[in-house]
Amino acid sequence: MRKANQNSNPIKGEQAYSSDDSSTSEEQISSLTSLDENVSSSQDDRSHDDLKFQKFKLSLRSNVILEDYEEIRNEKRKQANRAKRSRLRKQKEMKELEAITNTLREEISILTMQMKTLLEDCVALMEENASLMDELEKQCGPEAVDDLETANSYRGDK
Repeated sequence: MRKANQNSNPIKGEQAYSSDDSSTSEEQISSLTSLDENVSSSQDDRSHDDLKFQKFKLSLRSNVILEDYEEIRNEKRKQANRAKRSRLRKQKEMKELEAITNTLREEISILTMQMKTLLEDCVALMEENASLMDELEKQCGPEAVDDLETANSYRGDK
C-alpha cells in the first residue's frame, strides 16, 4: 500500500491519494457520503429553522397588523365620539340661542306695545296742553302765554 502524499494537496488537512489505493478511495467515498448527509441534514435543519423564522415573522406582522387595525379602530371611535359631542354641544347652543331669540322677540313685542301706549299718551297730553294754552290765552291774554313760553324756554322744556 502506498501512503498518501501530504504535500500535493493544497487544501489544508486533506491528503491526496493515489488511484492505486482502492481502500483509501472507498474511505474517501464513504466520508464524502457522510459529509453530504451531514450537509443535507444541516440544510434541512436550516430550512426548518427558516420556516419557523418565517412563521414567526408572519406572526409578528399579523400582530402588528392587528395592533394597527385596533389603533385605527380606536382613532375612528375617538373621532366619532368627538364629532358626536360637538354635534350635541352645537345642538345645545342652538336651543339656547333659540330660547334667547324667543325671549327677545317677546320683549320687543312688549316694548312696542308700551311705546304705542306712551305715544298715544304723549299725543293726548300735547292736545290737552294746546287746549290749556288756548284757554289761558282767552282768559289772560296773549302776553300770559308768551311769558309762560319764555319761562319754559329758560328751563329747557322746549
